[in-house]
Amino acid sequence: MAVARPLDCGLGRPSPASCADIDTMTETSSPLESRIPERARSAFSHADVMRVMFGIMICILLAALDQTAVIPAVPAIASDLGSYTGLSWVVAAYLITSTISTPVYGKLSDIYGRRQLLITCLAFLS
Repeated sequence: MAVARPLDCGLGRPSPASCADIDTMTETSSPLESRIPERARSAFSHADVMRVMFGIMICILLAALDQTAVIPAVPAIASDLGSYTGLSWVVAAYLITSTISTPVYGKLSDIYGRRQLLITCLAFLS
């Protein structure tokens, strides 16, 4: 007795009982797109996505500018300490304070809102 196998429908994997849902799709849509509700596909417009990407890029730019300001100052700080053997302590102190400040900023953003905290920090640091 032969074992019945599910249909392939040309997708390279077994499908449910029939391929009726594949037949009703248009030529330009994919099987994944047909399963995504219309509401989920149009949740964000292109302008919304670009606005978010711009905000992320601004934050990354500010982090890079922070590094640009700190790295040249490290040798001056080490010379003020008296020797360059303390250079590793300066870098470790910087990394520890930035690591500790991350959850603090996270909690403050939960309390006051991310946008308000980001705008306040940008205004304070610039």
